[in-house]
This record gives sequence, structure tokens and C-alpha cells, in this order.
Amino acid sequence: MPNSTHKTILDAVRTAIVADLGASGIDGIEAADVKVVWVPAPKQALDQGVITKFPAILISPYGIEQMPPNAGTVGADDYDYPCHVCIVNAADMSLTERLDLYLYWRERIRNLFQNQRLSGVSGVWRTYIVPGPISDNQASENTAFWASMLTVRAVSREQR
Repeated sequence: MPNSTHKTILDAVRTAIVADLGASGIDGIEAADVKVVWVPAPKQALDQGVITKFPAILISPYGIEQMPPNAGTVGADDYDYPCHVCIVNAADMSLTERLDLYLYWRERIRNLFQNQRLSGVSGVWRTYIVPGPISDNQASENTAFWASMLTVRAVSREQR
């Protein structure tokens, strides 16, 4: 069975977030609803039973990997993998309720990865955050939800 570096990184990002859930007390998000998925599609994930409820966190390889031409060494190259993190919840009818909580969720995830190494992935020597929309209200046919997005970029040095 294949074992891609990118999937290993996505799984390590999930593991770090799940570990932090208990340590920081991120209210309302359970480990079972932190999932690695192909695309960040909250309604589809709920409909297909990938997640059981909101709030949830969807981690996906959404984006473009980068291969900086001058990065690496004589025998290895640096690859920069995107790990899109989408925090989703059922939409609030109030414009003020839970604002602090939502910002806290985002802050916790940002602090886990900004300028850090990624535990469990030996080649990753740096992670950093690329901010996405802080608050993105999206509506689908039957479900309205709120989403906040950011991307964890993992830089991996790999042998040729």
C-alpha cells in the first residue's frame, strides 16, 4: 500500500489537533469529528457520515504544493505541502454569540503549527500558517454553516 509523504503529514496535523483538543479544552469539538478528507466539503462530509455533527474540523490536501527551486541540499529537495484546515459549525443566527469561541479555536490551531516541527514526520523541518478567511458564511440547500480556514504548510526535506 502506498505511503505518501503528503498523507503522512495530513495525518500528523490531525494527530496534533486531536491531542490539543484535550489539553486546551476546545469546547464542543470532539476527536471523532476531526477528519482528513479529500476536499473541504462540510455538508458532504456530514451527509456521508464522515463527521457526525458540527462543530468539526476538516483537514485536506487542498491547495498547491510548492517546490522552491533553490531550497534543499545537493542530495535532497524541499517540498512544501498544503494542509488546509477548515473549522466548521452550524451557522449562528446571532452575529455576536460565540465570536470569542470561534476566534479561540482558530488561535489554538495557529499556535500549534506556526514555525514548529511536525511530530511524527521526520523529514518535516518546519511548519507555518497561511491565513484564510476568518469567517466565511456558506449556505447549501438544507444546511447553513459557518467556516474558518487556514492552511498549515509543512516543509519536508526529501532525498532524490
